[in-house]
Amino acid sequence: MSTYSDNEDVLEPLMPMPSCGEHKDGKEAVPPIPLFCDRINEDRSPKSNLLLSKLPFEILEAITRYLSEPSLSALSLVSKNCCQLARSCRFSSVRFNYSLPQSHLIQKLSEEARERVANNGSTALPSIGPFFRRLRIMTDGRFVSDEYEDMAKDPDEKKQRASQTYSLFFSDYLHALGLILARALPHLVHLDICEHSILLTQSFFNILAGSSIQHLRLDRVYVDEEFEIVLPKALAHRGWPLRTLHLEIFWYLFGGKRGSTAPLCTSILKLCAPTLEQFAWVSSLNSVQNDVQSLAEKELPRLVQLRELMLRCVSISDQSTLNLLVFPQSESRLKVLETDEYSFIGQFLESCGTIRSLETFVWHAIELKPNNSFTFLRHNSQLSKLSISFPQTSAVLDEGILPMLSQSFQKLISLSLIWEGTSISTTALQLIGTLRGLQQIHLSTGCQCGWRNEWVIKHQEMRKYLKELPHLKKLAFSRDSYEGRRGFEDDYYHFKTPNFRSATLEDLSGLDELDRDKHSDIIWERQHRRRILAEADDYVRVLPRLEWMYIGKIRMGVVDTGECQGRHAVALSQEIVDQYRLLKNMFGRDTGNY
Repeated sequence: MSTYSDNEDVLEPLMPMPSCGEHKDGKEAVPPIPLFCDRINEDRSPKSNLLLSKLPFEILEAITRYLSEPSLSALSLVSKNCCQLARSCRFSSVRFNYSLPQSHLIQKLSEEARERVANNGSTALPSIGPFFRRLRIMTDGRFVSDEYEDMAKDPDEKKQRASQTYSLFFSDYLHALGLILARALPHLVHLDICEHSILLTQSFFNILAGSSIQHLRLDRVYVDEEFEIVLPKALAHRGWPLRTLHLEIFWYLFGGKRGSTAPLCTSILKLCAPTLEQFAWVSSLNSVQNDVQSLAEKELPRLVQLRELMLRCVSISDQSTLNLLVFPQSESRLKVLETDEYSFIGQFLESCGTIRSLETFVWHAIELKPNNSFTFLRHNSQLSKLSISFPQTSAVLDEGILPMLSQSFQKLISLSLIWEGTSISTTALQLIGTLRGLQQIHLSTGCQCGWRNEWVIKHQEMRKYLKELPHLKKLAFSRDSYEGRRGFEDDYYHFKTPNFRSATLEDLSGLDELDRDKHSDIIWERQHRRRILAEADDYVRVLPRLEWMYIGKIRMGVVDTGECQGRHAVALSQEIVDQYRLLKNMFGRDTGNY
């Protein structure tokens, strides 16, 4: 039998990396709260005389959340119970990434699963599996080959190792994952299957549906057979009690078979319809013509608990299918809707009417027409948050949408708009200034990707109209550019050309003055940061409630240092980078731990 120290030696190199999931600030989401030790120990009573072990489990858990990784390592060496307590934090969120330590962890979990099968669900010693609350599985086979091919230098040996690795991945690895999910992780709540290039089978989906998972993310996975999920009779009554679902399943086009993911998607939604609260359904432009989804014919119940819905590039058979997801009747609880205009979705929105519960609308409309009636917006003037993610013409925004917002949207507190071209008209700014309830705003122009930033922003004019927004707390400009010495504003961030003539002692601090060209990037960044902070201070002076800004690719906060300086802007990071995900979450659908 393994001793405590032997077991700890095995586990020490297996410490997991944080799971996926992005927080609203663009960083990794906070892992799920670990379970209390009484559940982790699976009814085993503590056998320690330490005073620490006499504390209530709730207090112990609260303490361990503040411990650093070295402190947790030290705690795990005190006793078996302290080891369990430390592991409850270290293993609450895990990522399988094909590294050798992770393969050892998978082997350990597989052994636990087989022991549970043989011993009616129990293990002789405290196990690892019950600690898992969130698991991310990296499913791209290329990561596997990258991990193991480097061991071989000869090209023929590399090819042989690659073949063996893929064979191992598509057979033993997936089989082990299925066994682990079915038997070894009784408290798993979040599962993210990310990346791509993997074929999932019916048996694997059956295991998922029978597990304890409540939050599932399937990100670019494939099937090459049409099938439905089948639950065992003992679980048929409960369905699949998912609360959040990100569904991104594609039909495998290179296998020689023709088929559709519709039966699988329909069976998933049918099983989780009574409990689903957040649903993101994503398809691909490449498969949109070959994979038509039809739900109405399958007698699928309405998703009456649904609070958030995202539809991207999903080919819908008819409007009756959409009626099961979005319905304007009084029983709808939908608060957040994010969608494009593919298939029947554009027509459906025009005829949808008022969704009284709807608060946030994120519209991925690529090219709205000036003659668009914007019926859906007109019928839902109760919105508090509106984001149109693609650039639109001035005719659409200045003459269509903004006048409507100014006249009818009294509850609007968040707005994100992007203009085509390289400027925002005075008319548009005047209309924005009438939206006096706004608490946060994001403005941009032109293409939203690539290195060109063509919007030479006029901050003085911006302040002239934005100062009319007395409740504004957050202000963001993206793709904004500035005049540089080269005269080409679109490459302002690309070439980073400093103005040596106006360089201050602060700009040159710590640098070799005889070799300025060597440090030109650093000097440019210091000058740019000083320039943006000066502009930000001017916004702070005219916007009394301003708390946060994103200008010139710099995130800034506002601090009050008293009577001497008063309120002024401070950089929250030294980085000068695009913050696409941050802005997407802040002004669109906040994905959080989704």
